[in-house]
Amino acid sequence: IGPHANDLHSVFAFVEMRSALIILSLAALICASSATVYHCRPTYCLPSGTWRSVLGALQQGDEVIFYGGSGSFDQGSSRLGLTLIGTQNSPIVLRGATNETRPEIFRGDAGQNTVNIAATSQHFAWKNLDIRGGSLGLVFEASGTGVSNALFEDVKVSGTTENCIAGNGNGNYQNMTFRRIEMTGCSGTGECMYFGKNDASYYATNFLVENIYCHDTTPSPTTGGSKAGIQFKAKSNNNVIRNNVVRRVGGPCIITYDDYDLGANIIEGNFCDTSGDNGIQISAGAVVRNNIVVGTAGDGISTSSNSLKAGTSSRNVKIVGNTVLNAGAYCIRTAGSAGNVIANNALFSCSAGVLQGTATGYWFNNGAPSAPAGLSGETTVLGSATAEMTNPASFNFYPKTGGNLINNGDAAYVDGPDFNGNARSATPTLGAYEYTTATNPGW
Repeated sequence: IGPHANDLHSVFAFVEMRSALIILSLAALICASSATVYHCRPTYCLPSGTWRSVLGALQQGDEVIFYGGSGSFDQGSSRLGLTLIGTQNSPIVLRGATNETRPEIFRGDAGQNTVNIAATSQHFAWKNLDIRGGSLGLVFEASGTGVSNALFEDVKVSGTTENCIAGNGNGNYQNMTFRRIEMTGCSGTGECMYFGKNDASYYATNFLVENIYCHDTTPSPTTGGSKAGIQFKAKSNNNVIRNNVVRRVGGPCIITYDDYDLGANIIEGNFCDTSGDNGIQISAGAVVRNNIVVGTAGDGISTSSNSLKAGTSSRNVKIVGNTVLNAGAYCIRTAGSAGNVIANNALFSCSAGVLQGTATGYWFNNGAPSAPAGLSGETTVLGSATAEMTNPASFNFYPKTGGNLINNGDAAYVDGPDFNGNARSATPTLGAYEYTTATNPGW
């Protein structure tokens, strides 16, 4: 068989390889089919275990459905730490049962955070399941890496002695979505939500934060911190913060700092009401468009020098198509100039004036009852807020028919749809709304 020995060995090798591939395929199939759906009530889970034991041993593709209504899952005095490692095709899902009172996980003291998500967690979803009490409500840990590829949807976080949601560990956070989250009663420094570190050593990127309701926080007057509603620390980049309502908070409604030129953060379509500081505050690398800001203790929209990248100034900031009313300081505060644009805003009744800072060269066609010094050529003179908007005292900021807001914007500076999500026209309206009908067609 001399000449054919090598052929025979090749046949055996091929058979062995095929067998190995079949075994691996079967193993993968078994693993894929071993994902479990758990149905958990406060005292037991089906097919087995308790809710604490189930959450401590979840595998990729597992789903946990919680039943029982408000106050049903008491964390007790021990720490609840979760490691949730799914895959893109087999995420881990934790959710409240549909068509029932939304269940919650709660802690009755401040000895621990209510829910701690481990740094290695990825590809998981948390839906329709509330969090209440504890020191911080929901904490994303990080050490070397950070939590990534996560979805939080239809969740209320409340009654904490510190912030409601926080991610400030030693790692970066990526690709996370927060949608229809209510946060209230956040105490201590009082933030509803913040991510990243002050020194820019760790940060958040590619977040979507939308349809959030952050309200009535209770920060301690003796505690430091920004007391902000939604906050992304320095170097955080490419995040979208849109269509949220932030009201009655101790600090700014929304803060983003320097993006370190990695990609601007977008702040759009938000409603900010009654903040204890500035309404919207940015440092560099931000697009602030089509927001409504009213009743702030500080500036309506403020460009700050906080947490700037070393050797830089405020830069690449666009403030376009916003409505600002009744700010306790200036309607807009600006700093720096490189790449900045302030255009098509409607600005009313700010205690210290329309503008603080020099905006020559990047102030374009804004509207106000009086023009800032030296900028009359790029300012449309408006009547009072009551004359120009439907009923501002009742939070209806839609333009009045025949008013000076209509058709006085500059199409060259239109950026995105209006506050209601409607397209801007070729002769755009000043402020957050595009005038389309005699009455407000949206919110």
